[in-house]
Amino acid sequence: MIQRETSARTQRSTVNPSGGPVRTCIGCRKRELAVELLRVVAVDGGNGTGNGSSVVTVDVARKLPGRGAWLHPDPVC
Repeated sequence: MIQRETSARTQRSTVNPSGGPVRTCIGCRKRELAVELLRVVAVDGGNGTGNGSSVVTVDVARKLPGRGAWLHPDPVC
């Protein structure tokens, strides 16, 4: 019998059969529904110096531009 390796794409699609988006927590690397995680993004620090400094902020509306990252809301994570 021949066994096939499951592709990463297939594995990702089977993580959540209900169809909601799944993201990986940058703290613990566990995959969770996006609604269970906080999205954080780096935004311009706004200090006017133009030196490229950024501030990490929680993206409550999940609409800020940029790549963003996902974190569990638990400080232990």
